[in-house]
Amino acid sequence: MKIDVSTTVNAPAEKVWTLLGPRFGHISEWCATVNSSRLSERPVALQNAPAAGRHCETTFGPFDEMFRDYDPEARTMAYEATSPKLPFFIKRLTNRFTVESLGNDRCRVTMNSGADMTQPFRTLMGPMMKMSMGKSLRGLVEELKYYAENDVPHPRKVKAQAKTTRKAAA
Repeated sequence: MKIDVSTTVNAPAEKVWTLLGPRFGHISEWCATVNSSRLSERPVALQNAPAAGRHCETTFGPFDEMFRDYDPEARTMAYEATSPKLPFFIKRLTNRFTVESLGNDRCRVTMNSGADMTQPFRTLMGPMMKMSMGKSLRGLVEELKYYAENDVPHPRKVKAQAKTTRKAAA
């Protein structure tokens, strides 16, 4: 299953790339479904990468996202995500981001996501999962765009942070 999401961001490409690449471990600052994030302590495997990957505590459970490609000059990176909470029939989750300059203060962000699923689940559950994952991934790109353009988190993230804070205080 493949899901592609692309949007134009009214911010310089280097600013958006910095959020995705060099600040890879800080996704929890702007993504509503990520409660906390930190860079992985594993040895760095790819030249120029800020770390081997990151660990995220999300609304879907814990995830480790390890770099498979990282090219700061081309402003592209790819990673593979794993989680003990993934259903047994999902064998692999991947994600690739590319940031392309469209001029001084505009860029295009493209995200290519994939999920390798075993049969018969790919046929039975693939369309439903594609719809659900697509909504979540479109939300992630929307939140990145908002953060890059406004320097503050999307209202969804603000609401999610307030909810997390209330739970912690209870």
